Amino acid sequence: MRPPRVVDERGEPLPMPRAPREGQKLSAWLSANDLPLNTRCGGRGLCRGCELQVESRAIKACQCTVDTLAGQTIHLPKASRHDASIHGVSAFEIPPSLLESLEPLPRANGVALDLGTTTIAASFWCGSPPRCVRNATRANPQRAHGDNVVSRIQFSIDSSEGLYILREILMREGILPLLDEICSGEVPDRIYVTGNPVMLHILARKSLKGFSAWPFAPVFLDTRNMEIAGLAFTLLPSLGPFVGSDVLAGALACGCLDADPPSLLIDFGTNGEILLRARDGLHATATAAGPAFEGGRLQCGAAAGPGVISRFGSLDELSGGQSAHAISGAAYVDAIALAHGAGWLNESGRFQQIREINPAPGVVITEADIAELLQAKAAIQAGWTTLCECAGISPRDLRHVYIAGGFGYHLTPAHARAIGLIPPVFSDRIHLVGNASLAGATLALLSARALTRMESTRAGVNLIELNQVESFEDHYIDSLSLSLRENYQRPLEHT
Repeated sequence: MRPPRVVDERGEPLPMPRAPREGQKLSAWLSANDLPLNTRCGGRGLCRGCELQVESRAIKACQCTVDTLAGQTIHLPKASRHDASIHGVSAFEIPPSLLESLEPLPRANGVALDLGTTTIAASFWCGSPPRCVRNATRANPQRAHGDNVVSRIQFSIDSSEGLYILREILMREGILPLLDEICSGEVPDRIYVTGNPVMLHILARKSLKGFSAWPFAPVFLDTRNMEIAGLAFTLLPSLGPFVGSDVLAGALACGCLDADPPSLLIDFGTNGEILLRARDGLHATATAAGPAFEGGRLQCGAAAGPGVISRFGSLDELSGGQSAHAISGAAYVDAIALAHGAGWLNESGRFQQIREINPAPGVVITEADIAELLQAKAAIQAGWTTLCECAGISPRDLRHVYIAGGFGYHLTPAHARAIGLIPPVFSDRIHLVGNASLAGATLALLSARALTRMESTRAGVNLIELNQVESFEDHYIDSLSLSLRENYQRPLEHT
């Protein structure tokens, strides 16, 4: 068999030293030749992440075999390639008064680990008094089996070895190399882990079937101590099937649990988690935002890092002249806010007067990108709108809004507010807190009382499942628009 010829977006041939096996999927052959694709649905043919051009037609690489394309030319666009250059955020700040109230331990030798769907972040603490020796982040290697928790749940169910594979790849290519990087050969006494419940179940190698259909029934939500690969792990407690220890620990670490109510924490990620502290208690929910905020599924999207535009401050910056190869999720939010304010976009995110935005040579923002982002935005906006509605408060009356996560760390609050991504409150009420989840894991490492407080807090949280709230769908549809509803509007001051 004469194998296909593979070329990049410029038509330049790409080396393919490994010959295909008989019946091998095209996506698997490309991956074997160091050209992995965006198989974000886990290779089930449900998305267009691995879409390629063969002659004059589009194909999904995960759904065809190499031998059916013998002798043909395959065009491999950059947008279909798997981006392994994730630059997560490990920065956070724990209020000193909070740490003092939790009576920190005199010494430490442990690791705080934030196990995200897209990114893994960790910090190594040791010494007396404890200090952070080193921290680092890397991509979650499970992305090869889907860029969201739903795809990974399905993979674990469809394959008899799916759960084993997910845990094996997580440890071998994610956690263990990360520990080697930050611990430099030292063995930590214990590793404290925060994450959404699906990620924690994979780490614990517990069945994901309970997450596949409502009513959801996870195997565990409480604190779990276990040994994996000779290392001691403590998995911190979660609130519900899709509201994990990341948001619970993060709410404690950033001060949301102690702030004057009503206060709101939004932890941006592939699985967006939201916690509201109202006068009648705590309310929490999760919403499927998808990977767009990390740049996933966007033509020129990428996580913030070298060569990636992380912010647009003016319309001039959208009009070209920049030197970059990609755009971060936060910069897309800037672009949408600026373009809509200038009349380039209508309320539905459609271009007016222009066809696309070109901030740098070969870097574009398309209507398809904006549609993807508006869906992610709508999921988050409808989430906090519904949560506030259930608690009987107006979003504009929130006294504190905490924004957590790598995407949130780079946000321009005024732009996020202008498109409805975050509540319409004044800037002095908005706090960008970085990786609150990692901060929460650090609190558990530094203070035994922190874990006790997390466990006592979770018992009093009202968990709201959005698919059971009748008004959520209406809020979601409303939130697809770039115009805020009249009763949410208020003048936006310059920031």
